[in-house]
Parts: sequence; C-alpha cells; structure tokens
Amino acid sequence: MKKVVLVFLSTIIGACANIPLSAMVKMASLNPLEIVPKELVAVVEMPSGVNVQEGDIIVYFKFNTPDANVNFSHEFALQNNSNYPLPKSLQSDLNPTKTYRTFTLSSADAATMMQGQRIVKQFRMTSNEGGGFFHLSLNSACRTSGFNAELDKEINIHIKLEEQEDFFTLIDGADVTDLGKYNKKATANLAICDKFDSW
Repeated sequence: MKKVVLVFLSTIIGACANIPLSAMVKMASLNPLEIVPKELVAVVEMPSGVNVQEGDIIVYFKFNTPDANVNFSHEFALQNNSNYPLPKSLQSDLNPTKTYRTFTLSSADAATMMQGQRIVKQFRMTSNEGGGFFHLSLNSACRTSGFNAELDKEINIHIKLEEQEDFFTLIDGADVTDLGKYNKKATANLAICDKFDSW
C-alpha cells in the first residue's frame, strides 16, 4: 500500500529559522495517518501579557480525491486542557519567566480525525489517487496592558504526537508580533484581549 502524501506544515508564527533542526527531521519522517488524535498535545509558552486561547490554534486535516464520497476537509480548534499533567522533563525546559497553556483536541474532534485517518487508509488499499495534508497553525493571539515587546515577545510551541513519545520543540523563539506577517490566516496585528479563558 502506497503511503498517502500528507504534509505536516507549521505556520505557527515564524519563518523556518524558528523551527529547530530536530523538529524538521521529526516532521520529515511523520506519517499523519499514524498520529493518535487523542494523544496530540501542544504546549504554548507565552511572554507576559500575551494570551493564546481556545480557538487560536487550529489543526487542518484534509484529503481530496476524484471520489467525492471519500473527500473531507476538517478544521479542529484545539481546546485548553489545564488538567493535562506535564512530564517533569518538559517542566524543566519551560522558561520560568513565561506563562504556558496546554491544548488538546476535544473528544469529538479526536474521533472525527481518527475516522478521517481510517477513510484514507481504506482508500489507499485500492487507489493511489488524491492527496492531502495535516497542518497545525497558530492563527491568533491577543495582548493585555502587561505586554512589553521590548522585554519579551518570543513564543515557543512544544508538541507531542503520541503518549509514549517525548515532547519536541516545534517553534523556538518566534516573534509573536509577526503573527500576521508569515500566516495569511492570522490576525494582522496582535489585538488587545477583550475576554479571557479561565486558567
């Protein structure tokens, strides 16, 4: 069975310079059909005064073929998961001057993504047509009066794709004020927060 051509892309604010080499190697070998959706975790480190909330990080999972009955296009907004227990290995790597939030797929979205994976795997058993991609993107964030770009404006993203795997740093030191510069789907400017999720 030919492996489906799916691309893991990161337009999480920054250019490639903010993606560590180890993350590039990880992404190059990634098969999105083998990701366990309920085990996908993103930990976002934010400068003081910056807030990444539910709905800001989107997972795009799409597949397109000549058979309309097979095609799908999903967009999943990662949900804040304050109950997720961070491993000590990641805790020791987090910057103590930053705040962090943990995001996962909702149970319903994880089930929908898993169903999409099954559809693609089944289709690939008889056909090599079509293709798709898996794409994780930070589309927005906001700032409060406590944000000072001269002191700190860098954001870090750590990702875990399977329960038995370690977190790896996907984005390291990206400028949060450039959110709209690299990501066409992103808000053009770092907007003022008009509401806050519960922490």
